[in-house]
Amino acid sequence: MKTRYLSIPIVLIVFAIFLQSNTGINEVAGNDLTIPEDVKVVLDNKCFGCHNVEAQSDKAKDKLLLDKINELSKAKLVAALSDINEVMVESKMPPEKFLEKKPEAKLTDDERQLLLEWSEKAADEMMN
Repeated sequence: MKTRYLSIPIVLIVFAIFLQSNTGINEVAGNDLTIPEDVKVVLDNKCFGCHNVEAQSDKAKDKLLLDKINELSKAKLVAALSDINEVMVESKMPPEKFLEKKPEAKLTDDERQLLLEWSEKAADEMMN
């Protein structure tokens, strides 16, 4: 009989630990990324075609999914923003091979600068 009474507090403690650990995971999974309208227009017009779950390029989807970016943990989001920043600095996106087929997808200098500044600022904000 005493064993039954001891098991109730143990079950309650385990359940409380489970709830507490799940709350922490959920808090980490969300992020507060703000995408200004001018940045969103560039992303939608020049990047989204390859970087979405329905896109054909597995390589592009493995690198970045813009339609899932708000589901990333803060750490993964900061890494993704850093990657965006790096490819803007190195002018790697869109790739030359893609631009041969779709030259209209080429980023202007202003668009590249906009994405560069946004990704850097957003990553800094996520880290603070």
